[in-house]
Order: sequence, then structure tokens, then C-alpha cells
Amino acid sequence: MKKAVRILSTKKLEQVSVDDLSSIAEVVDYDVLEVQPLVPNKKEFYKNIIFTSFKATLRGLELLGDQAKKYHYFCVGKKSEQHLKAAGLEVYGFANYSKDLAELLIENLRNSSFSYLCSEDRLSTLPDLLSKSNVIFEEVYTYKTEVSKKKPEGRFDIYLWFSPKGVKCMKDIVDAEALHICIGETTAKAAKDAFKEENVYYPETPRMEDVIRIARKKAMVINSVKCAETVTKK
Repeated sequence: MKKAVRILSTKKLEQVSVDDLSSIAEVVDYDVLEVQPLVPNKKEFYKNIIFTSFKATLRGLELLGDQAKKYHYFCVGKKSEQHLKAAGLEVYGFANYSKDLAELLIENLRNSSFSYLCSEDRLSTLPDLLSKSNVIFEEVYTYKTEVSKKKPEGRFDIYLWFSPKGVKCMKDIVDAEALHICIGETTAKAAKDAFKEENVYYPETPRMEDVIRIARKKAMVINSVKCAETVTKK
């Protein structure tokens, strides 16, 4: 039976998330941004490594290879922290947002040096704050993201967003009345600039399970409204 609500995720979802949503909605998921690896010219880094995204974490560990265990890690996002720990690596600092991680480093490790392994188009939040506080760090670009040539077909009631760049590259083809569920406040700010502010939502903690929870809740409301409209018409 065709479902009344359609959800588009701008990032491939794990099967458990798809299953959770597909019971009440039609789910389409794909990566709006594709990772293109970059190979930095250097092989040695400062003892302290910073990652501010899960993509950066995966790409950084790929580059570090067997040398990964000699570094100390500071990261943004629970998924990155869990991945690093599962790999047997030491996570010395964690935060939900780049701003919070930067403040943690400035307050506790101002005299240390850091290698920030990141995307070519990373947000400026963390490097700007470290620079203002004269913290020694280097930016090492390990990958870049390019917009996928694939475009979703049809209209959607709910969009799931995971980066400001994802919002920017798709804002012109989004349905005007759609709802937007964002991974965190930075992405939500981009969504509010692009769409109706009252249609943008994001969880208190930037976790995938909370994004899915909000999406389920909103899909159920839309389903109820559409069912009521159908009954009224009959």
C-alpha cells in the first residue's frame, strides 16, 4: 500500500533507521555530498589530532593507518567518539559541537599543539576560535565533498539534513511546505535561512537516533492530517 508521507534523507541511513521510518512513511535516502579523498603532502602530525565530523574521522584514520595509536584524539560527535574508541584509540576530548570542543581545548590545553584533519570546505568555527586564542594548530585537508549528480524524484513531506552545504545545494528544488529535520543547530541555521523557519526542527543533542525520532513524530502528525482530509472528502 502506498504510504501517505514521503521522507528524503540527504545521507544514506543505517538499516535500523530505514526500518524505523519505513513503517509509517516512504523513505528515500542517498548521499547528496560525495567524499573525494585528498592526500596531504605531510606524513607527520602533532601529537593531538582533531576531527569535527564522522567523515573526517574515517578519512583521517585511513591516512594514519598503523600510526594511528600514537596520537591523542579530540572529536566532535558521539559517532566519531564511539568509532575511535572501538578502534582502541585514546579519546582525550569530546563535544557535540565544534564551538564547545574549541572552548574545551582553549580552557584546558592552550599550550598544546594540534593537527586538525578536516574537509577542504570545513566550517570556520573551530579554527577561528583557536586562532583568536593563539592556540598552535595546523589544518590538514584530507578530503573534499562534491555535490552528487543524482537528484531525487517527486515531492517530499519531510527532509533530513546533515550539513549546511547539503542544504545549500538542494534548497532550490525543495517543496515549499515541507518540514526539515536537521542533525544540529549549525545545519538548522542554514535550513532556517533557506526555508520557513517554523518548519525547521533539530534535536537537543546532535544524534541520528534523535533525528529519526523527530521525523517519526512529524510523519505521524502528517499521516493523521491526511487521513482526516480523506475521510472528510468522502
